Parts: sequence; C-alpha cells; structure tokens
Amino acid sequence: MKLPDLRQLPATAKAQAWGLAVGFALALLATDRMGLSVPAFFLGFAGTWAVWETLFGLKLGARMTNTTRWIALCIALGLMLPWGGFLFAYALSALRG
Repeated sequence: MKLPDLRQLPATAKAQAWGLAVGFALALLATDRMGLSVPAFFLGFAGTWAVWETLFGLKLGARMTNTTRWIALCIALGLMLPWGGFLFAYALSALRG
C-alpha cells in the first residue's frame, strides 16, 4: 500500500488529519488518566470511524470545497471522532461496575 503525498492532499483532508491527530491524543490521554480500558477505546474509535464514514463520508466528501467553513468543519469532525472510543470505553467500564 502506497501512502499519499501529503503535499498533494486537499486542505480539507489535511484539516481532518490534524483534527484526528489532536483528538486521538486527547481522548487517549483522558482514557488512560481515568483508568479506562485502552483496547476498548481503540475498538470504540474504530467503530465510530467506520460508522461515520459509512453513513456520511461519501455524502460529505462529494460536497466539500476548500473554503474556511469546510476546513473548520473537518477540524471539528476530526476532533470529535476519537471521543466515540472514549465514550465506548467509559460505557463498558460503567457496565462492568
């Protein structure tokens, strides 16, 4: 598998990648600090990402342009997605008692 050249990615893809990196680091730190299950975090994050891309990825991807509005939305989406893993780990911990 060949990784894409980051200089040729559109601005919206770079914004979402930045948001994912920051959101992932913050959510993983919160998961670790609260003593929640890190494997459950990864499972929840992967599930959240897969569901999001399945439901909304193609619909939004076709309409995105390199405007400030879409770049801000991509950053917000990137920051939001990893917290699904945190919520999943928190829910499992609460169910466990």
